[in-house]
Amino acid sequence: MLDPNLAVLLPQAIDQNQMAGLEPGQLLRVVRTTLRMTLDQLGKRSGIDQAHITRMESGRIDAQWKTWGRLFEALECRLVPRVQATGGLDAILEHRIRQTAKRNVARGEKMFPDKALSEADRPKEEEEWMEILRGRRTSEIWEE
Repeated sequence: MLDPNLAVLLPQAIDQNQMAGLEPGQLLRVVRTTLRMTLDQLGKRSGIDQAHITRMESGRIDAQWKTWGRLFEALECRLVPRVQATGGLDAILEHRIRQTAKRNVARGEKMFPDKALSEADRPKEEEEWMEILRGRRTSEIWEE
């Protein structure tokens, strides 16, 4: 009988697009069970204690990259890093630029309270700041 958790995870293993969204331990378990390898077999092949593998699969411990690599190598798979930027790198950059522009406008209003912007002028000022920040290409957008 199929473990109820596997009934959910195994179909995801078939769809490569969904495998990318799994946590490392879930991915390890999906690959291992799809390949019909037991924890004991994986432990022997990788030289990693079975209890440690169980904790990794359940997400109870955060292992080093080298350990993950050994396990996937024992599964005859290659572990490849993949960065997933939600919305893409441009969207992240634009979000940070917008946040910094808003912060700069707010700072200006605090420094010069007698020159506070109207609600209509604030978006224009923020847009001007965004254009400046886009052109600067500095790390200041990551300062809090």
